[in-house]
Parts: sequence; C-alpha cells; structure tokens
Amino acid sequence: MSVKLVHTHERIFGPQLIATAITSFMYGLAVLLTGYYFKTKSSKDPLYIQLLLGAMLVPATLQIVFTTHQSYFDLIINIESVQRDLRGRELTFSVPGKFICVYVTTFLAQCFFAVHIWTIASRVSSRLRFFVIPVVLTALLQLVAGSIQAHLQVTSPTFRILGSTGPILVPVTAIQASATAGCDLIITTALCLIYLKYSGSAFFESGMPIAITKLAVFAIHRAAATSICAILSILLYYLQSGSNRFVIPCLMTGQLYLISVVSVLLSDESLRGTSKNQDKSETGSITKECSLVASV
Repeated sequence: MSVKLVHTHERIFGPQLIATAITSFMYGLAVLLTGYYFKTKSSKDPLYIQLLLGAMLVPATLQIVFTTHQSYFDLIINIESVQRDLRGRELTFSVPGKFICVYVTTFLAQCFFAVHIWTIASRVSSRLRFFVIPVVLTALLQLVAGSIQAHLQVTSPTFRILGSTGPILVPVTAIQASATAGCDLIITTALCLIYLKYSGSAFFESGMPIAITKLAVFAIHRAAATSICAILSILLYYLQSGSNRFVIPCLMTGQLYLISVVSVLLSDESLRGTSKNQDKSETGSITKECSLVASV
C-alpha cells in the first residue's frame, strides 16, 4: 500500500545529494576500470566493442553533470522559489536529462550483452544465441518507457504539474524498471547456461572449469546488483510517494551497468575467441582477472 509522505526538504534534497555522491564515486570507479581496459585489453577486441564502450561513457558522464546541475539549481540558483513552494518549484532540464542518460546507458549495456551472448553461443554452435531476441525486446521496452517518462518531465514546467501526470507516469515507470530487471534475468540465464554447459568444449581453454564457474557467479552477482536497484527504485517510487529516495537506486543503475560491461571485458576471454592453441600465459590471465573483478 502506498504511503503518502509530506514533502519536506529533507525527503526531497537529502536523497538527491546522497545519489549524487554515490553515483559520482561509482562513475570514478567506472572511468578507472575503462582506462585500465583500454590500456591492457582493447587491442584484442573488435573496434565496435570499443566504440560501444566509448558510447556508454558519454551518457554516464552526462548523468553526473545533470545530477550535479539539478542540485546546484535547486539549492543555489532557485533557492527562493524552493523555500516558497517546494512542490511548485521549477523542473529544470537536468531532471529529464539525468534519467534519460541512465536509460540510454542501460540500453547500450544490454546491447553489449546481447552481442556477447550471440558471439560466444555462435562459436559453440548453440541455439542459446537466440536468447538475444528477448534481451533486445526488453531492452527496447525499457528505453521506450524511459523516454516516455522523460517526455512527461520535459513537458512539465513544475513538479506539481509533473505530479498530475501520475496516471501515466506511475505505470510507465513501473514498466521501465520491470523491463530492466527482466532483461537482467534473461542475460544472466543465458550467460550461465553458456558458461556452464560449454565449459568443456574446444572453444574454451583446457583446465578452465574454475574460471568458467567464477564467470557464472560474476554474471549472477552483476544481475543481482542491477536488478535490485531497478526493483528498489519502483518500490520506493510507489510506496513512498512524496520522497525522492527512489532516485538513489535508479541513478545507480546506469553506473552499475557501465562497471559490469567493463568488468566482463576485463575478465571474460571468450568474447575474443580464446582457444587451446593460444599462449598459456593468457590462459592464466583470465583466472587472475576474475579475481581482480571479484575484489572490485
């Protein structure tokens, strides 16, 4: 049952500032991992993978810019209006901007995992590659729902007017979060089946079962983190109306996806077509980097 909370500065701006701090930290970690990837691994990957990762950095960076700008606008530039009428304060462009950046980052990451599933499943001639169909469909669904949400925010000059769009905004937000969680579940199921079922095939290195198991466990942990954030955001949005607490897990989702993509690129050699004939030094590196990612 939804709990209608009274709008207060603490419930609105407290979570907003917490979300800014957490996502900024996560963005810094993502940038460090990305820099390490481009320094050590990028030369082994196709150009489109590098471009896709670079494309993800753009909305992830803009998300931090928009989130910081909204806090500065509300608490510095527009402080008199905020003190006079909290719900009637102006809805600046950075509000829809930060949310659409999260949804675009999420969509690009889901596209990466669709490519990842197709690549490694095709190399072992598995029908599991057709998991990409529901992955792409749910990714598109979350992006479309997120775009509708952003459109409602763009066309609402104040937060009070945005609140009047609740009959549309609430179900659209629920669809976006549910599609994100569902896509995570499909991606994780596909990766675990591929890693575990075909770990003994000629495609993978000999003596790799421990590393393959670690990759499967990492896939589950990755999905758990992003899915929990997606589900928490809609639960907090619906159950605690009048509070901005939902923005904390919502804004974390995009940065978590970026970190998960870079972590997979650092830990999973299967995308590069590793075979038994390659140098054994690279065979051992996957286990080491699985440990590196797990420690992060």
